Amino acid sequence: MLDPKNPQITPPFSKRTRRIYFLICACAFVLLIPAFILYGSGYRLGSDWKVTETGGIYIYSSEPGAALSLGGKEISEGLGLFQRGFFVQDLVPSPYDVVVFKPGFTTWEKKLQVRPKLVTEATAFLVPQSLGLTLLSASTTDDALNTDFNQAVSSFSDAPDVPSLPEDRLRKGFVLHRDVALWIDGNKIIAEWRGAPEEIPSFFCSVQGTCQPQLVVREEKKAISDVNFYPGRNDAIIYAVDDSLFAAELDQRPPQTVLPLFRGGKNVSFRVRNGENVYLRSEGALFKLEI
Repeated sequence: MLDPKNPQITPPFSKRTRRIYFLICACAFVLLIPAFILYGSGYRLGSDWKVTETGGIYIYSSEPGAALSLGGKEISEGLGLFQRGFFVQDLVPSPYDVVVFKPGFTTWEKKLQVRPKLVTEATAFLVPQSLGLTLLSASTTDDALNTDFNQAVSSFSDAPDVPSLPEDRLRKGFVLHRDVALWIDGNKIIAEWRGAPEEIPSFFCSVQGTCQPQLVVREEKKAISDVNFYPGRNDAIIYAVDDSLFAAELDQRPPQTVLPLFRGGKNVSFRVRNGENVYLRSEGALFKLEI
């Protein structure tokens, strides 16, 4: 125990020792400055132990409560009511497995390549797992269903809008929405970007980052009878094949999301009215599909 009346005082370091410590700290400071500068400038140490510039990923999503997983790790617990996407930065350039999920909805997955000094974009395509299908009839006493029945009949009987370009008038099922054109070519669905080339969206781009203004969205073994945009979007579609109705995203980066909306019908066709209501016809019966 130390005697307070006779405290022990540690002798100071020698001048030589202090000089050594100073030189060690100075060298460490000088060596770490570049590391801090590189880190602040967005550089990271890659898997091959080489210093590389980082990139980022931005995933658009309009579903409140959706969560993001990146490389098997949950990054975000859920989108807020006014949030419209996930932004993850300072990522080492590499392929990443991206998953967006929400209870009650299908899970969206995509493998995206992060590149130095660039932000890779994609739009999550989440569809409710339970879709409502209501049979429509002229004899119903429900005013809302009666309105839906009349709109469904009109949707199938009204003549389609005439495209402004002569070549588009020859294309089966042609529809244009927010600078994206769709049409049926045999057993294929074609999508084409009609906006400014410098504004081409990411769903027209490949994993390698090259973007083309026209792409084959789907190719089926059976004839495609109808195609239109998924309500509220220009990056996803609904299409009818024989006895089924499907939804698909335009983004071809694997895996492409393709989901069945209706099966087991006959001569299935559909119409999208006012960009939101989906009416389905199968064996002469009319239905409203709640998406």
